[in-house]
Amino acid sequence: MGVGGDDSWNPRTHKEFLVEPVSYSFSYIITPHRKNNKEDINSIRISKMPLPEIISGRNEFVESMTVEIKSDIAGSEIRYTTDGSVPTANSEIYKEKITIKQSTTLRAIVVMNGFDDSEIAKAKFSKIEKIFESHKLTGDVTNSISVDISKFEKLILVVKDGGDGTSKDHADWADAKFITNKDEIIYISDLEEEYYKQGWNVLGKDKSVEGTQILLSGIEYKKGLGTHSESKIVYLIPQDVVRFESVIGIDDEVGKLGSAQFILFVK
Repeated sequence: MGVGGDDSWNPRTHKEFLVEPVSYSFSYIITPHRKNNKEDINSIRISKMPLPEIISGRNEFVESMTVEIKSDIAGSEIRYTTDGSVPTANSEIYKEKITIKQSTTLRAIVVMNGFDDSEIAKAKFSKIEKIFESHKLTGDVTNSISVDISKFEKLILVVKDGGDGTSKDHADWADAKFITNKDEIIYISDLEEEYYKQGWNVLGKDKSVEGTQILLSGIEYKKGLGTHSESKIVYLIPQDVVRFESVIGIDDEVGKLGSAQFILFVK
């Protein structure tokens, strides 16, 4: 204790002398070296090329798409195939973005003289066919769909916003069903979807996206799907199915506030 009861001399943290913390970020570069090179032994050495990066942003397309392949190793080459074969140092050399027009699996490797080839990077791209596209539907408009899907394996249900944002786009695939070649009905809400993604809430099965009874233009539907733009729902088409049918529209629970476009793809 200091003179006169002053305890400021006692050990304590003096905030006025502290240095404010500063955030730092670090990076490192891996430099390839030839095998058995004894020079610069402190550098990181590799004997095998790292994987190339296949950049596409998506794996499905309607007409065509472009794909980019990258290697971060200076002086290396990228070799690739699209015919199902295993790429080698003698395969097609990558020079610019690749345009893909048919379903294919792209395989690529990085090669460099004096080093082992990289492992194979691969990406599958699927061409899909659009078989239905509605006009912009608002809360007071519905549409009936009946399409032939007998030659396909997957059905893709897509809902996009009507051009005015996604707010209140409570979209219904009402009474949605597969019909077999024996006129048997399979409601898709009774099946497990292969994949789905939507802009709000969860997929409603036999309910609207808000969990109420599906209601389009005052008509109740006991079966169907309730979703929200932007959405994509994928189903495997059961054996012997020849058609898909549904009534589409914006659920009455949002009145005339929502709008959406309904699209069907197959592959």
